[in-house]
Amino acid sequence: MFYLYFALQYFLIVLLSPIRWTVNLIVRNLWEPYKFKKDLFNQSPDLSLDLLKEEAKKIHENLKSNIENIKNRGDSAKFVSIWWVATRDPDVYNLLKSYVSNGKFYRKPGKTTRKSFSGDMLAGFLYALTEMWFSRDLDNDKQFAEELIKAFKASLFE
Repeated sequence: MFYLYFALQYFLIVLLSPIRWTVNLIVRNLWEPYKFKKDLFNQSPDLSLDLLKEEAKKIHENLKSNIENIKNRGDSAKFVSIWWVATRDPDVYNLLKSYVSNGKFYRKPGKTTRKSFSGDMLAGFLYALTEMWFSRDLDNDKQFAEELIKAFKASLFE
């Protein structure tokens, strides 16, 4: 049995070594790393912190004007969570709270759908909850905290 194993190993070495050497030579001699364009790393003079803040404010206002559309579209708890953490806007906070009611997490606020609350939505929601925990926002909103506790108990233990 040992001789059979030894013969198999010898055969594989003899067969595969030239292939390995050929690939090694090709990669060493023909491969060139990607060269970046030099102006890629030059900062544009029209980019400043004030302009970036102004652009972020425009984006926030645009999103806020479409908040009902975002709410009714569904499957956006992850986005809303990140949006709330970035802006701390009270309207976005109310939208985030609407995903939890009656001891359940909803894909669309207040509506039962065929699909359940997905994992990426839960990940985004937990990100916002972690931020609320460390900033003590959950202490200020006892009703939402109790609703969260009911929803987690229902999803974990029932």
